[in-house]
Amino acid sequence: MRQVLALAAAATFIVVLADACGGGSADTEEVGARKAACKNAPDFALGPSSPQAPDLVAYRSAALPPEPVEDLLPKAKYVVEASVARVLYQGDKPDRGGRKNVAGPTPPERCQVVQLDVTRMIAGADPGTSITVVKPLAPYVLKAGQSTSGTSFLVEGGDPFPIILGRYGAYPSPEVDAALGLRQ
Repeated sequence: MRQVLALAAAATFIVVLADACGGGSADTEEVGARKAACKNAPDFALGPSSPQAPDLVAYRSAALPPEPVEDLLPKAKYVVEASVARVLYQGDKPDRGGRKNVAGPTPPERCQVVQLDVTRMIAGADPGTSITVVKPLAPYVLKAGQSTSGTSFLVEGGDPFPIILGRYGAYPSPEVDAALGLRQ
């Protein structure tokens, strides 16, 4: 009888623990989709040659420059000014083969799935008042509440979530407006 009670108590504890950690809850499928979106996101830190970065890259004495906004605009489904409302998922920091403090490309930061609250639609499709996007592996991190005023996100359509374009994230809005031929 004691064994049955102990087993029942252990099972109850496991169910409560799994629910507290996100397992077994209704949003597990959504968390899985966010994780999958990050896993399949491109690595913009090492250049445009491949969607996934190689384990070892050629030595570079400096970080890569940002891509010209004119090159990214044709790929953008949405061009918006937005604030970072929430970080919905944050992937693990990528392992780059144990290399530390090595001269070369700027190491990428983790992939994230974030909710952006749109403050101004500049071009492309209208995403509404907010949009959930993937911040791919790139050398920056987005934080909830972070100031993004005066910058524009170029966002490529993607499944299940659109992907932020650009190696270093948002571009200055005047630069985007100029590339689009807009005046403020």
